[in-house]
Amino acid sequence: LDGCDGNLARHWRCTSPFGAQLDSMADMTAFGVATALLAYYWVMEKEPSWTILVMVVSGLVALMSAIRLARFNVSPSNASYFQGIPTTGAACIIAITYLTSPHLAPIWVLVLVGFVALLMVSFFPYMKLAQARRLPLWLYITAIVSALINLPVTILMVATAYICSGPILWIRQERERKSEREA
Repeated sequence: LDGCDGNLARHWRCTSPFGAQLDSMADMTAFGVATALLAYYWVMEKEPSWTILVMVVSGLVALMSAIRLARFNVSPSNASYFQGIPTTGAACIIAITYLTSPHLAPIWVLVLVGFVALLMVSFFPYMKLAQARRLPLWLYITAIVSALINLPVTILMVATAYICSGPILWIRQERERKSEREA
């Protein structure tokens, strides 16, 4: 549904800077605040003595979402890549991990949540959905078969691959820039 609002506004020719800001505020609520609350309750259920630490890490998700969305609104658009994990991607990683692995140790939940929050404001390039469609068919088939065998492990592997794709793409782009400068 997040993608529908912008597409509908463009289709009906009723886009505006105010609408873009309103969309970011809705994204902040749906993907920043809601994800922070999910992370908070996920850990507090198991480790109520970690209140301060859990509040800080959960708050980091909300804060980094706000920073990421604000930066997105003022940065030039790139058709191929996002700069940092998008808030929707971060929320998806955290929510799907919760749904498939609710008994994950609290320390690992905090590590995952904190790491994903920081990656939202990183400068690593992350693929947009249009780029992911270019991945080879065998990769999709492997993921589907793997999900049928063990869904939690598949989710963990796909999330890990996506998280690692940003630094890997960044290294590749830096090497290309370096070779262009030397040429």
